[in-house]
Amino acid sequence: MTRTVLITGTSSGLGLALAIDLASRGHTVYATMRNLKKREALDAAAKAAGTQVRVEQLDVQDAASVERCVAKVMAEAGRIDVLVNNAGAGFVRSTEQATEQEIQWVLDVNLMGVIRCTKAVIPHMRASGGGSIVNIA
Repeated sequence: MTRTVLITGTSSGLGLALAIDLASRGHTVYATMRNLKKREALDAAAKAAGTQVRVEQLDVQDAASVERCVAKVMAEAGRIDVLVNNAGAGFVRSTEQATEQEIQWVLDVNLMGVIRCTKAVIPHMRASGGGSIVNIA
């Protein structure tokens, strides 16, 4: 069964690999990233795999960006079967070295970003009778 999959944080790493793998398996993949100027690696990987992904802008720190992207996926695909919350931020510092602003940034991306995306897709999943949400931490 072909599923519509929305993945955050696909400009590199696990998100990129997951987007290519799922698209190669025949799923419709909306691969998102904050900065579309970083899409080259994803585009190259899709071409090398002989598959296609739909690349969209989505900044997990911006509720309006999340809502716009989810609305676009719903308008095009009519459903979201799987949300993969993969976008994340980190830095190498001890707690005593980190500023409060840095800690707030990490929490906003890694926690609030997951909450924003999940809240945006749940009503659509509920209306369609279900779906899956995968959180990568």
